[in-house]
Order: sequence, then C-alpha cells, then structure tokens
Amino acid sequence: MADEVQGSVSGGNGERLQLTLGSKSFGLQSKDLIPILLLIMMGGGGYLLYTNVMHHVQGLHQGQLTLQEGLHENRELVLRSVQDWRSLMDGQMNYVRKLLQTHDYNNGREPHDKLPLDMPPPGKER
Repeated sequence: MADEVQGSVSGGNGERLQLTLGSKSFGLQSKDLIPILLLIMMGGGGYLLYTNVMHHVQGLHQGQLTLQEGLHENRELVLRSVQDWRSLMDGQMNYVRKLLQTHDYNNGREPHDKLPLDMPPPGKER
C-alpha cells in the first residue's frame, strides 16, 4: 500500500542520483545540477538586487515627499521674501536712476553750476 522509496548513487564521485518511487524512477546527473544551481544563484542575486533598489527608491521618494512638504509649509515665507527682494531692487534702481539723472544734468556744466549727486536734478530744460 505505501510506496517504497529507494535511492542510489552511482559513479565514482556520485555522478548519478537515482530515486525510485514505487513504479516510477527519477534520475539526475551532476552535470544537470550546474544549470539548476546557477539559476538558483541568479534568482537569489536578482532578489537581493531588487530589494536593494526598491529600498533606495523608497528612500528617494520619502526624501521628495519631505522636500515637498517643506516647500508647501514655507511657501508664504518664500513669497514674502521674493516680494521684499523686489521692493529692495526697485528702491535701489530708483536711487541709481536719480544718480544717473543728476550725472547727466551735471555733464557739460561748469564746476560751480554742478549739483551734488545725491540731489535730484531740477526740471528738464527746454
């Protein structure tokens, strides 16, 4: 009733493995094991590579989410800073424009008729 399992190894270095299960017989040679072992090793290496890459991708994704949250939290601060920078630039441009107008006014005038650069020039001459 119960099938009997018999196994035998033949060859000087165990080159052939023979299993007999009831009326069926299975044989395996050592040269058949090399591709199987290579496939197992490649599968294990592929799994390790996949898990390592997935770990790094998840870390990058988490870093991106953290950066986005920080940007959203500081959005108003960034906008306020940009507006302050623009107003500062406008003030500096107006100051330089006034200096250049005074310089143009003074250009070609006698030294006693020239205005200091920090004074605005009088109305345009006609």
